[in-house]
Amino acid sequence: MARVLTGLLLTLVLAVLVVPLAFYAGPPLLTALRGEQPQRQVVVPPYQQGPGRLAFSGGDFPVPAGAGQSAPDTAPDTDTLKDLLDAELAVSGSGTFHGTVLDALTGEVLYDLDGGTAVTPASSLKILTAAAALSDLGADTRFETAVYAGNAPSTIVLKGGGDVLLAAGESDGESDGEQITGRAGLQTLAEKTAAALEKRGTGGTVRIRLDDTLFTGDTLSPAWSSEDVEAGEMAPLFPLAINSAWAAEGASSGLRADDAALTAAEAFAAALETASVDNGFTVDTVIERGTAAEGLSSWPPWNRRPFPNRCGICCSPPITTWLRHWPG
Repeated sequence: MARVLTGLLLTLVLAVLVVPLAFYAGPPLLTALRGEQPQRQVVVPPYQQGPGRLAFSGGDFPVPAGAGQSAPDTAPDTDTLKDLLDAELAVSGSGTFHGTVLDALTGEVLYDLDGGTAVTPASSLKILTAAAALSDLGADTRFETAVYAGNAPSTIVLKGGGDVLLAAGESDGESDGEQITGRAGLQTLAEKTAAALEKRGTGGTVRIRLDDTLFTGDTLSPAWSSEDVEAGEMAPLFPLAINSAWAAEGASSGLRADDAALTAAEAFAAALETASVDNGFTVDTVIERGTAAEGLSSWPPWNRRPFPNRCGICCSPPITTWLRHWPG
């Protein structure tokens, strides 16, 4: 009898241990057996979320006085606003917030959280850079990637004009004004170049020179963190690149090309080699650097990118490109 009771007691103990374990460990184990990767649950804190709605005017953003849009009669109560924002911006860990909320109509300070303290702006600086570039360069500015006739026979020069969001394939922005990466494609430029070479009666081997002299100075700022460079947060800057210099086209993270201009030129050469099959010439795919002759016009139609490009995940090279375009 004692043995029976002991056996039952052990069974109950095992059940108490095994059943909860099965609930917790069972699903991950089954997922692993099916070859699926468990998905991490991403929780976005409130202070990183956009507003669900705006305060007035049917969801439209408020505009400065005199623009013809109605505004509320009174500004938010500063004490209430402070309580709400202090609660939202209270974060655990070492991170801190600094900022100021102004009344867009009057300039009155409604909330201030160490707004006068100098801190590293991080990616929010992109907003200021984009606004300054628009103001200085204008919204009609175009970054042009062009091909010029070289000084030597059967030589052409690929000249970068600041577009670091090229595509290796065809241009994809003729009808879609929202397109960011790949509005201008190197394959399209290569096909136009091949047609122009055939029209000129070019034969033999065509050699390509790369002109990436638009920018001066170091391609990689010594002030940038080597860890950020290795992580792909920043890359050496050239006046032409495919997909913001990501090593894999279509990627938005990971490694970047060490020489984005040469990578783009090699993609152009490969596309031109493909396009040359029916045009009576061959292509030397070994790229050398050179410069386009002064005063020569680009004879095939060039690829153009409207300015500005929208800021996205991989915006640091485009932002730096805009800075490089400013005088001084």
